[in-house]
Amino acid sequence: KILIRCIVDKKKGFGNFNRSLILAEELKKFNFDVFFLIENNQLAINEITKRKFAFKIIPKSKSMINAGKFIVKFMKLSYFDYIILDMREYGQFLSRLLFKNKIKTILLDDAWCNIAYADIIINGTPTKTYHNYKKINSKTRILSGSKYFIIQPEFLLYNKKNSDIVDKKIYNIVISMGGSDPDNLTSMVTKSLLEIKNIKIKIILGPHYRYQKHLENMIKNKNNITIKTAPKNIWLYFSKADVAISNSGNTLFEFAVIGIPTICISAVKHQIPYGDLFASKGFAVHLGFWKKVTNQAVTNKLNLLLKNRKMRKKMSFMGNKIMDGKGLKIVVNEIVAFANAH
Repeated sequence: KILIRCIVDKKKGFGNFNRSLILAEELKKFNFDVFFLIENNQLAINEITKRKFAFKIIPKSKSMINAGKFIVKFMKLSYFDYIILDMREYGQFLSRLLFKNKIKTILLDDAWCNIAYADIIINGTPTKTYHNYKKINSKTRILSGSKYFIIQPEFLLYNKKNSDIVDKKIYNIVISMGGSDPDNLTSMVTKSLLEIKNIKIKIILGPHYRYQKHLENMIKNKNNITIKTAPKNIWLYFSKADVAISNSGNTLFEFAVIGIPTICISAVKHQIPYGDLFASKGFAVHLGFWKKVTNQAVTNKLNLLLKNRKMRKKMSFMGNKIMDGKGLKIVVNEIVAFANAH
């Protein structure tokens, strides 16, 4: 019996929640009884209900200490064996509290923690900058690197082949800036591309994107631009792209798995090392932190890529070398082995 406490926040997108759902679906196949503990978010509730997982809404609290105490009490009263935390900057504090209460904890981390209290820490990012943990719990297993990156298995079915990277009269461009895009990078990027003639643009919006009316007004006279909001089979839309433009977070990692040449913009500062790494490895063009990115820079880099098939081929090849997309199976096997040992 396993509890998943994951963050569901409109300002932070759905990345952590989606990752937890993917993991929950796979654990269910191994007879884990999975239960979610989340904030009161109707989109998340709908998704959990549709997938037939049990859940509880965590009471609002101004104090993370009180929120942590609630988790401990709830786990003990409901006889959970383990907890998976996917709580971004709150993960380290909560894992410390759970460690003190002798609760078996699996922590999903990206760039937020540096002290290891959990029994297992899983960090699927390829950036070694975020892999340095000081162990407080001597039994902690640290699983770090892109081999542990959790992604829906369907992405693996749509890897770009070298023969897919060709010169065209009209190129397909996908813009995807994550689940919420609070600074509206989608509109900024779209504006940058309005005068490029030889492209068709598919804009993928997340479930918490707040600027759709503004975006629709911007493109109302453009027949080459379409919008898709929160598609369930997002990998299908991604796979048709010749070039993608994304943030430097999970969306960038997903494009790498498929092998789509990508221009990335760091939406928050912790993404900057990701963008730099993917650029240094030859997969992405990283334009930097969004506040320093100009419309002209987006236009120029896209035109450069469209004119350089050799560069696009190299980028596509390198994406799958960095991120092979097979982490879900590895992570689940680790959790199953941990459960069997305890």
